[in-house]
Amino acid sequence: FAVCERGILCNSGDAKALANAIIYIMKEEQLEKQRRCLAGFRFVNEYYSKGRLVEEMEAIYFNLVRKKQIGESGRVNLKNMNVQPHL
Repeated sequence: FAVCERGILCNSGDAKALANAIIYIMKEEQLEKQRRCLAGFRFVNEYYSKGRLVEEMEAIYFNLVRKKQIGESGRVNLKNMNVQPHL
């Protein structure tokens, strides 16, 4: 197992490493456990929060819509936008 800033890593299927990691955590100083836990919480909150995921999905959809509207000519295609020009 590997001790990291935000947690403990074990290879998948390695029961011995997992057991050793659990023993390590149980023996670890309380302050160190709290620091690692807080670092993990901050990481997940920053990179996997609902707000951030929604922003990323919105950006993806807006990019797709923009690409469809512009088309290959590099100009906005009003047909794709379902907008009639005002002449």
